[in-house]
Order: sequence, then structure tokens, then C-alpha cells
Amino acid sequence: MVIVDQDENGNGTVVEINEDNNVAIAPGSLKFAPGFTTLPNLRSCNLGFKSGIFDFSGYEDLVKTAANQQVFFYESHENAETDYNPITETHQYHAVATPKEIFVRVENEDCFSITSFLLDTKNCPPTVYNAVSPNGDGLNDTFFIDGLRDIFLNFELFVYNRWGILVWQGNNNTPDWDGVTTKGIVIKGNDVPAGTYFYVLELNDPDYSNGMSGYLYLSK
Repeated sequence: MVIVDQDENGNGTVVEINEDNNVAIAPGSLKFAPGFTTLPNLRSCNLGFKSGIFDFSGYEDLVKTAANQQVFFYESHENAETDYNPITETHQYHAVATPKEIFVRVENEDCFSITSFLLDTKNCPPTVYNAVSPNGDGLNDTFFIDGLRDIFLNFELFVYNRWGILVWQGNNNTPDWDGVTTKGIVIKGNDVPAGTYFYVLELNDPDYSNGMSGYLYLSK
């Protein structure tokens, strides 16, 4: 609070009687959070129960908008905020379940920003290995189809002999075929003879409505 006392010429003298309402102003500068580029989501082949391997090592440079920025990746928003336990294996990151959100901390010398992207899996086409030799040597002892089990959970697999007779049927809950009959006119539990057999694989997946079919050769 101030009081102004004027003399006869109109000149005023300011007297301050309250020191509590003074405001001090000092020079300063604003700190800005760093900018970033929005990152696209990533998809990889389902390795089983929606797990997958992902490579987002290139995202470190992609997300930057300035050369002096530093970039770190985290499995949770809380970890990104506190800079705790960053992901180190960005070129071969194993997500045990998807979809999974990855958080990105972008730092400059003053502050940081947080963005994120999603990891997801898709059911890639299975690979059929059509040579079977059930002799117990550990090589091709069963009819193996890579990328099938625990991925196409509702698949059905049928094996026929050269006359079109069903000799084996399996699914995600049965072991791979080892040349022993479970269906057809041949007595169940018997070993089938060496020769060419034919398979029909119903994936029961909306992306693979036609399924797969082909032949395999069983040797003794």
C-alpha cells in the first residue's frame, strides 16, 4: 500500500507503508518437452498363444525430431515416466502375449515426452515338412507342420493312404502322427507301410478358409 502526498505545485511524494505486496521479477527461460514422430504399430507371426518376436530397433531414429534427442523403450507408462528398467533387446524383443503396448521416452536436455505403439501377432501360413521316418532316431520321426500347434487352435488334420482311406486324424490336443493308424479299416494301433500318403489340413481360421492339402512320404 502506498500514500501520495502532494505539495503546492502538484508534485507527489510516494510513501510505501506495506512491504508485503512487492513482486520481484527475474529473467528466465521456458523449458519445452521434445517433439516426436508418431510410430506405426508392428505385427509379427504368432509363435503360439499370440506370442511373437519383434524388431523395433529402427524406431529409435524414426521417432526423433532432433539430433540431440535420446530415446528409450519401456513395458509400462509408469516405467517410462520414472525411467525405470528400459528395454535393451529392441532388435529381438519377445512379447509373451499380444496385443502389447510399448512406451517410448524421448528426452532432450530439458525435459521428456512419452509416446507409444502396439505390438500384435497374426497367424502366418504353416510350413509342412512332408518327409516322415518314424525309426526313433530323432529326425523326422513324426509328421511335423511348423507354425501350426498353439497357433491355429482349432485345426484338424487328416491323413489318407493312396486309396483315399483315412488312417489318422489329429488336432491341437493330439500328438503329431508317427505312422500309427487311429482311423480307417486298418486295425487301430498298427504301423502303416512305407509309401506316399496324403493330408488335408483344415485350419478353421477366417483368414485361411480353403485350408491346405498335399502329400507326404513315409519311409521305414
